[in-house]
Amino acid sequence: MKEIIIKHLKKMEFVCGLKQFKEYKKEDANELIECLHELFKKFGWMTEERVDYILQSGMRGQYGDFYHVNEKTVNGWINQYYMHHQSQIVMEVQNASNKEKEPSAEEDIVTGK
Repeated sequence: MKEIIIKHLKKMEFVCGLKQFKEYKKEDANELIECLHELFKKFGWMTEERVDYILQSGMRGQYGDFYHVNEKTVNGWINQYYMHHQSQIVMEVQNASNKEKEPSAEEDIVTGK
């Protein structure tokens, strides 16, 4: 997931005109990457494909104007993504939860079902 974040931050200047990441000191850049990585990990439904989509869409202004890429901005992008894809995400989470609850064939044999 960090590789996807880095990919988008590196091309930020060309996508949205911000030189923010390019001008950071190395430790500040690493801190931003870690901060965003931890933010994305907080959402159990987050996939690398969604991270890629959210960052790409956000930097292209699809979630509104922004002036810096930081945790607050990206959190807003995540929330907007969730609002637009909520039913799909809820279904995926429910399906994953149901799969975890279904007993395996071996468990059925042990319990006599």
